[in-house]
Amino acid sequence: MTELDDQKMVNRARNKKRLIMVALMMLFLTPVVAGWLWKPDSFRNRGNLIEPPVALSNVSLMTVAGGVTDFNEIFGKWTYVLLLENECLAECQQVIDGIERARISLGKNEKRVRLLAITFNPDDLAAVSGLVNKVPKLMVLAAGKTEQEILTKQFKTNGLGASGFLGQIYLVDPRGNLMMSYPLEGDPKDLHKDIGRLLRASRIG
Repeated sequence: MTELDDQKMVNRARNKKRLIMVALMMLFLTPVVAGWLWKPDSFRNRGNLIEPPVALSNVSLMTVAGGVTDFNEIFGKWTYVLLLENECLAECQQVIDGIERARISLGKNEKRVRLLAITFNPDDLAAVSGLVNKVPKLMVLAAGKTEQEILTKQFKTNGLGASGFLGQIYLVDPRGNLMMSYPLEGDPKDLHKDIGRLLRASRIG
């Protein structure tokens, strides 16, 4: 074997190693690149993302027992918030049932999510709290005049929604940041898909 033949063998071995390195790099980098470039509809947010998130101010809310609780003590979990003009009638109850079904469908993660209804008419607090008999995990509170003004501004409500709702369905993260909103007539499956992704990606709450 000549010196030229030896050099050709060395070059072939070097090229083979390079090809192996390139193949390995492609194997590991392809999923990352695909993740950046390919965003199918199934991975898009179903609700309206609030950018930037709104850090909710602390307000005191009335409890069914006649006491008060601070807003910032409620959180620590992912929380769906409904703002009510007054009592919760048939369509309102349907919305709450839908949110509760979405929460229960999370399986072991259902404990990381809660549902909060805040009525803007303290006189209706007792009536609204009756929903707890059907949805035991529901938290019901009432807001006074001053607190109503603060909440209306923070949740950016534009007057009445459907059937006595103020605004939409809101999602607040465990640190008290308003993150997303959903139309009242939306599909509860959309809530399930979004919160499922959030819980998988987040360790808080």
